[in-house]
Amino acid sequence: MESASTSPVRYAGFWRRMMAYGIDQHVVALLVFLGDFLLGSVAHAQTSDDNVNQLIKMGWLPAPAPGQSVNDVLMLSGASGTPWFTGTDIAVFLIASFFYHVWFTAGRWQATPGKRWCGIYVVRTNGVAIDLKFSIIRWFARFMSWFTFCLGFMLIAFSREKVSMHDAICGTRVIYGKR
Repeated sequence: MESASTSPVRYAGFWRRMMAYGIDQHVVALLVFLGDFLLGSVAHAQTSDDNVNQLIKMGWLPAPAPGQSVNDVLMLSGASGTPWFTGTDIAVFLIASFFYHVWFTAGRWQATPGKRWCGIYVVRTNGVAIDLKFSIIRWFARFMSWFTFCLGFMLIAFSREKVSMHDAICGTRVIYGKR
């Protein structure tokens, strides 16, 4: 694939792509965290400790002593607190990641903010921008790269056109260019 100016296309390598992916995952995590914090604050302000009070009435938890918080009672009763990531957290992160990657890659930039910051973007093998359909397929195809214990990503380092498994499935390439 050569561009209109007949200069050779420079394919983005493994480390550049991983740096862009890391930036993007941090942005998505920050957005999810902020959304979770804002929604959690609203939900917490609108609910009471009815569930904990019910457990106290049933005798499953001791009543808090004066000056003791409900959290202290839970911790003393052996509760370890909320796990780092619940199933809901993972689902929300995946949904946010889906919309983030699909929207930016199929959009005017042809790249996520992380890719754009790294000076790379996604095109079809014929050099044209990918549309929404291919952006969605490419996002789901990334799971093939993950499910092979990341060997699908390692292909980037060993192929001439720096093709990952999901690039091969979708007929896309990540190249240097638009900044």
